[in-house]
Amino acid sequence: MVKFIKASCALLSAAALFVFGFVAYGMRSIPDEIVVLSDQSVLAAEPFKVEIASDGKGAEQASLSKGNTDSYTVNISLLNIIPIKSSHVSVSQRHYVIPSGEIFGLKLYSNGVMIVGINDVNTEQGAVNPAKKAGLKVGDIILSINGVKINDSAQVSELFSKSSGEQVSLSVLRSGGVIEVRFSPVRSPADNCYKAGIWIRDSAAGIGTITYYDTNSSIFGSLGHAVCDVDTGQVIPILNGEAVAAKITGCYKGKSGSAGELCGVFSGGAIGRIMINGDNGVYGIADTAKLESRNVVPVATPSETKEGKAQIISTVDGNGAKYYDIEITKIYKDGNFVRNMAVKVTDPALIEKTGGIVQGMSGSPIIQNGMLVGAVTHVFINDSLQGYAIFAENMLSTSDYLYDCLYKEAS
Repeated sequence: MVKFIKASCALLSAAALFVFGFVAYGMRSIPDEIVVLSDQSVLAAEPFKVEIASDGKGAEQASLSKGNTDSYTVNISLLNIIPIKSSHVSVSQRHYVIPSGEIFGLKLYSNGVMIVGINDVNTEQGAVNPAKKAGLKVGDIILSINGVKINDSAQVSELFSKSSGEQVSLSVLRSGGVIEVRFSPVRSPADNCYKAGIWIRDSAAGIGTITYYDTNSSIFGSLGHAVCDVDTGQVIPILNGEAVAAKITGCYKGKSGSAGELCGVFSGGAIGRIMINGDNGVYGIADTAKLESRNVVPVATPSETKEGKAQIISTVDGNGAKYYDIEITKIYKDGNFVRNMAVKVTDPALIEKTGGIVQGMSGSPIIQNGMLVGAVTHVFINDSLQGYAIFAENMLSTSDYLYDCLYKEAS
């Protein structure tokens, strides 16, 4: 009898551990946010079961137009017995875009000017720094001075000089909020000008890769991450910008411990207007007159993206955009909006040319099973063959936002 009781307890313990393991796996692997298309429903692998919440509505009930989404909640359980979690389901239309992989030049003009350094001013009374004493910091964005909107660095120098040492009032953007700062510029005898003791920047330029074009709206998406100031590391809040033609002139190959870089120059005029520099990429309106003959592909949802073989389209030399083999090695389900996948370059030709993923390839579209699934965003510093990528759907969310701003509000 004792042996039977012990065996029963052991069996129950094993069963409990087995069930607990499935519960823990489900809580970890099932995302909180799920995106499906209007002709799809949420499916779960055995032994998990999906049930639409009583106050929700299924994908088949959604009536959608471009840019609109519907949503509902699903309850997920183990064998319809043990509740696991509830997930929010967004229903959207299938997007179709033209994948690019072309290199282009970026000219960004900031909304205000960014403080990139703070230095003392040598005066007749000694070295002082009125801006630092007033609390200004590296990374602050000066939006206006004495009520005058700031568009470039020359304005700042002129307004400080005209102050003649009287107090000035600055509206400053810091950590998403606007603060008011007041101080009096001081005179520098060396050049007979009144100064604040700051170094500022009002623009940035570089090259990147266009991920896709939407021929229906003329919107393009690129990079898959924001353009940040080289000194402060902060996202540059832009007023406007230009996308210009560019060409590759060379490449510093990547290697362990050192990120490589594509070398390029601007080679022509504007090919579009840049309107958004956001956490998940750079977006704008492109001249799509030359895109009519290009192939349109569907955009995959995150659930349609799988670990395994894929390709990227990149421009790494003067021969234009080419397909190269990669592998999607991991898909992250932790809700990170930008680093959604890990990828590895496997194509010998690309490894020979660049050493793997290098700066300038950010935005290279990832194609899997004939669909755009994402874009390369970052390289692993300790392994130039590997890097991060963003889901294409996450980039399209910003395109849809821009579409709404441009066309829906106008109508």
